Amino acid sequence: MAIIVYTVNKGDTLHNIAEKFGSSVNAIARANGIVAPFKIYPDQSLRIPVFEEPNFITYTVQPGDTLYSLAEYFGTTVGELANANELEDPETIAINQVLRIPIKVQSLPNIYTVKPGDTLYSIAKRFDTTVSELINLNKITTPNVIYPGQQIKLS
Repeated sequence: MAIIVYTVNKGDTLHNIAEKFGSSVNAIARANGIVAPFKIYPDQSLRIPVFEEPNFITYTVQPGDTLYSLAEYFGTTVGELANANELEDPETIAINQVLRIPIKVQSLPNIYTVKPGDTLYSIAKRFDTTVSELINLNKITTPNVIYPGQQIKLS
């Protein structure tokens, strides 16, 4: 069994996430401390226990996404994304476009982009690490000051 980290998209449910990754609703709920009624929300990061390595996941393009930023986030290349989605022009993707993302379990993700309201504590809790580890990995000198858009190394 492996664990991958997945960011919830609008419209996702634990059921369709479980189907997408070959996991189960109960396994995902346990891995994330989610109790009935199993509420999740967009931009929430979930740990997904998977029993077989999936070849692809789907991702809905959000404002500001580029193939380069998605390739970096998912641990792949622009070329692999373009090929997986048969894109003639890899410079052009559209908001709400659904992309196939070729994945490797061990590469998802090792960098997190800070969102409004995040703290080092909330990020550490979400990714099952410690504030001290995040401070050390990122050489953070002022732990109480992080900002939306900042890239935080997770491992």
